[in-house]
Amino acid sequence: MTSRPIAVFAALALLVLLAYSNSFSAGFHFDDFAQITLNPYVSDVSNIPRFFVRTDLADTLSRQYRPVTTSSFALNHAVSADSPWSYHAFNIGLHILNAFLLYLVITALFAAYGKSPSLIAFAAAALFALHPVQTDAVTYVSGRAVLLAVFFWLSGFLCFLKFREDGGRSRTVYASTVPFCLLLGLLSKETAVSLPAMMILHDLLRPAGDSPNESSGRPKWPYHAAMVALVGLFFVSKGRLQGFIATPDSPLRVADYLMTEAKVLLLYLRLLVLPINQNFDYYLPRTFAPDAGVAAGAAVVAASLVLAVRYARREPLAVFFGMWFLVTLAPESSLVPIIDVAREYRLYLPSMGLAALAAMLIDRIFRGAARYTARNAVFACILSLFIVLTLSRNRVWSDDVSLWADTAGKAPYSTRAHASLGSALLRDGRYAEAAAELETALRLKPMVVAVVNGRGVMFVQRSEVHADLGECYQRLGRQAEAEEQFRRAAALSVQTPDIPNPSPSLTSDM
Repeated sequence: MTSRPIAVFAALALLVLLAYSNSFSAGFHFDDFAQITLNPYVSDVSNIPRFFVRTDLADTLSRQYRPVTTSSFALNHAVSADSPWSYHAFNIGLHILNAFLLYLVITALFAAYGKSPSLIAFAAAALFALHPVQTDAVTYVSGRAVLLAVFFWLSGFLCFLKFREDGGRSRTVYASTVPFCLLLGLLSKETAVSLPAMMILHDLLRPAGDSPNESSGRPKWPYHAAMVALVGLFFVSKGRLQGFIATPDSPLRVADYLMTEAKVLLLYLRLLVLPINQNFDYYLPRTFAPDAGVAAGAAVVAASLVLAVRYARREPLAVFFGMWFLVTLAPESSLVPIIDVAREYRLYLPSMGLAALAAMLIDRIFRGAARYTARNAVFACILSLFIVLTLSRNRVWSDDVSLWADTAGKAPYSTRAHASLGSALLRDGRYAEAAAELETALRLKPMVVAVVNGRGVMFVQRSEVHADLGECYQRLGRQAEAEEQFRRAAALSVQTPDIPNPSPSLTSDM
């Protein structure tokens, strides 16, 4: 490693540590309880080998199969038990490494096309690393699954680029490393499935023989076929272990989910361009018929594809980074319906492509030696703003009360937000405020989202809300009302014994 990469790594690390300096004491939230604090299996590192062959040990809610992620929680528990500082340190460290890997990937891509990345690679890595939307993956401890999957995704893609460009003995090493990275990524979170697609896209945009180190007669497609076969083998094995391959609990049809996600795409783009009003739990209505929002989202995708085809030979790098966003977003926003239709952590990998595209655009606007100072000033202003916004967003994650109060304020009709805020206030001993939130949750739309195969698909267990409300009334001396709530909770628990993902509060797709 030369001095320049070392300097880049140090600069990225300092910037990220500055932006996340107030996140080390942030508490556990949402899925963190099921995966970590309420999961007895992560408290013993000797369980790590079992995580790879058992799907009932990952959390107390579901049968997720992400053994690499669960193993990392066990290692953190060995260091700091239920104290969150080591979990946050691990997440921030991964985020720094991912930013640096993005820098190396962009540098390698520019080199492959015989171009100098100049400041673009560093600027893109910094724009990605400091963007406040990444807090949902970095400050949220359970966002670890995304961080790990992307770490192995980037490592695998970088090895793939080296494999394509390197004509020496190390070529075999790089080629052999890619499938291991792909597998480890899939064992962290299934969204790593997009890696083979991006490898294929790279080769489509850059035909054989473009590289001085690559023989035009060397076949490429058998290698891609092997990677696709590996993905297929993983999902077949996962299905046998887990009992299902994809998320089984969404009430949406594929067509309805696609229409909903077309509108969510507009939200994602707005968040990346204008990162304000972030929300941990977006309360978005499902779409069951085409409307203006669906048409606008579909138009964005269609226009992107048309531009990609038109400029594929003229601006292959720009096309590649633009398609990076769409391709890596697709696994969770296209054909596999998920109850939570919008989550910010899903932008972690896709945002890298747009960060690179933005850096290229700014560099082109201010091209010319006389304008480099203006270009650098623009980058500095944007990065400074991102740091301020990230520090501000991290404060929301300080505890469950602050997180859910922010969420309920931005999504006032969300049953889950009010129920979770009420539960957090109850744990904090603020019984009157907790009762008000729980009463609001019960007045809102039913907590059973839909019934699939005779089973209720739920955001929040209604019985648990009644139980929490009963405890609030009891603490407030309202004994008769408390007993009524406890009776309702008991009745609902008996009536719905087979509801999937029973939880103290919530369910999600993480």
